[in-house]
Amino acid sequence: MKILYFSDPHLSTIAPISRVDNYLETCFRKLDEIRDIAVKEKVELVLCGGDFFHLKSWMRNPYSLTNRLIDYFNSLPCDSHGIFGDHDLADRNEENLI
Repeated sequence: MKILYFSDPHLSTIAPISRVDNYLETCFRKLDEIRDIAVKEKVELVLCGGDFFHLKSWMRNPYSLTNRLIDYFNSLPCDSHGIFGDHDLADRNEENLI
């Protein structure tokens, strides 16, 4: 079974202060490259190791960003799974997963 693993996309509609490019579009272009590799290599499973979002408070991430991420995972040519990273947990509190 071929598995493609990546982590830390750190998606955000608010760019880090040091970035001068369109941060969100750059992040999604990188995700598109991952999808292209999955297609080319006939990957059977894509795994994401977490830190989907850059901002650690879910209230600061708009639903449109979450929906775009869901659409991305639905566009993959195979199954996909992910785990939560520390940026995906409010206050780094694992109880938020329940």
